[in-house]
Amino acid sequence: MERGKVRIGVNLSGLPFGTYKPGTQTPVGFAVDLAQDIGHKLGVETEVVPVVAANRAVFLQQGKVDLLIANMTVTPERAEQLDYVPTPYEQLGGALVAPRHSGITRWEDLKDKTVCISQRRFAVSPRFCWPCVATAVTRLSSTVQSCMNC
Repeated sequence: MERGKVRIGVNLSGLPFGTYKPGTQTPVGFAVDLAQDIGHKLGVETEVVPVVAANRAVFLQQGKVDLLIANMTVTPERAEQLDYVPTPYEQLGGALVAPRHSGITRWEDLKDKTVCISQRRFAVSPRFCWPCVATAVTRLSSTVQSCMNC
């Protein structure tokens, strides 16, 4: 690092991954610790740059950050513009909530059913996330709560 520091974009939306120390503007959390460790191993200062979903890829492409530690689904479109590590440090899966006696016990049971997905939780189409839902009718909702009324 010629400039003597690495700028790492970190999503500070909440613990345990990242947030601000109460009463300060000091970033804290697992992702912040990981960023600091990367800088330490590179032998340079670490600058933690707060990012959100709307700006994280843009910051990387514009050179405002050197790398990201943030939740981001790998999509074919993003893979054309960004590089990803081959093994993410943390991976989440989808969760299905259905009435107890609905008969839905696995993803394949959603065939030809209506599925409501909160846009706040999923940035990509459910067809990308769960190929077995390809025949489900999807409705997008702005919040988890409004999804309950689909």
